[in-house]
Amino acid sequence: MTRVAEMFSPRATRQLARLLGRLPYRLRLSVWGQAGDPFVQQLREVAAGLCRARAQDLVWEWREDGGPPRLEVSYASGEPTGLSFYGSVAGYQFQGLLGGLREAGRTKPIQVERVGRILVFSTPTCPECSRILRAAQRWALAGRRFEVVGVDASAVPSWAERFGVEVVPTTVVIHAGGTAVLAGALPLRQWQLWVEQALRGAEGESGGADYRD
Repeated sequence: MTRVAEMFSPRATRQLARLLGRLPYRLRLSVWGQAGDPFVQQLREVAAGLCRARAQDLVWEWREDGGPPRLEVSYASGEPTGLSFYGSVAGYQFQGLLGGLREAGRTKPIQVERVGRILVFSTPTCPECSRILRAAQRWALAGRRFEVVGVDASAVPSWAERFGVEVVPTTVVIHAGGTAVLAGALPLRQWQLWVEQALRGAEGESGGADYRD
């Protein structure tokens, strides 16, 4: 597991502050999971480190429950962003988190009813995973009615097993009408067309599956 101290050295923290820049809309980072879980501890340290880098733009909190380790991003005013991260946020996954924070912090909060989820399974060493996750995040923040969840396949193995994940990236689209799975990477435009096909008709549905166990 990546040492968080190396990610937030004084020099790295200054670089992060410049990279994130000024966020017009303040964000809250909520860390959930079971006390003693090493991935929960990593997420707590990451959230705290990011808040040190941009204290004026980010706040964080810790909430214990029996679910998997996760970091959920919302607006400090209370509205959800639709973005969350399950398991680790190391390596290229950290880039996906930073990209999501930059996008969310520059996007005006809106109230939408979420009708499904897009899961992007990744590992810390997968650059293609970060690219796919960033594309999905932009969809969610543009007003699409879907949550976007970055999932570390090795940190949340029960999810990887449930969806038959054998390679990364793997994209899973879940809504009340069904579930679609795409294993592997595609050029971004082809990936977008696949997601559009998987989502077809879903935005007329209500409900959707909840995968927190």
